[in-house]
Amino acid sequence: MVYYLEVSQAQEVVQVWKEWRGGREPTLADRHEAIRFYAMNDAYLPV
Repeated sequence: MVYYLEVSQAQEVVQVWKEWRGGREPTLADRHEAIRFYAMNDAYLPV
C-alpha cells in the first residue's frame, strides 16, 4: 500500500516533535522516524 503525506503534514509532525521535546532540534534520523511513525500510526511519535 502506498501512503502519501502532504508537505504541510510532515512539517506539522516535525513541529509537534519539537514542541513535545522542549524545542530541541531533531536530527534527520529523528525527523524520518517521526514522519514514518505518523504515516504508519496516524499519531505523533510519543516522547
